[in-house]
Amino acid sequence: MDIVEILSRAVSLAFGAAVGFGALAFVLWRDGGRWRQLAAAYGTAAGLPGAARKWIGFVILHEGGLVFNSYRGMVRLQADAAGLHIHYRPFYFSTPFYVPLFIPYREMRVRRRRWILFADCAELETAGVPGIRIVLPREAAEWAEAQSGGRFGYGLTASRTAAWPG
Repeated sequence: MDIVEILSRAVSLAFGAAVGFGALAFVLWRDGGRWRQLAAAYGTAAGLPGAARKWIGFVILHEGGLVFNSYRGMVRLQADAAGLHIHYRPFYFSTPFYVPLFIPYREMRVRRRRWILFADCAELETAGVPGIRIVLPREAAEWAEAQSGGRFGYGLTASRTAAWPG
């Protein structure tokens, strides 16, 4: 191989990598629309120091119709007496498209729901972004309830509105 052929292959490889990573970034950005709306109200830079952590199987965001975003496998929850911290890490990397969320208990309403194929789930609606609902699996809701000392609200039979009127 001469130098021209080596440079030609290097340019082709660089162009292909740029297109591939650009397409992946676009898909992640497009998929994170609802997450960005929540991050505008509840985005945070850090986790909860000293709070217990739990990796969960999924978090679903929806606005009440058939369209939803499912974030699977790499979601970390932290809960303490003040609120719930949700961090999604696609491919185990932090990305600017999915800023960690911290939602205080006083700004969330928690309901028990049956959601599509999942038997029991917790559906959270927030005061800051009332149109978007967050669905957590039952095990994660029970864990958050235990970690928060009952402040999460999943153990209650009726919907809990805390300090959020309405």
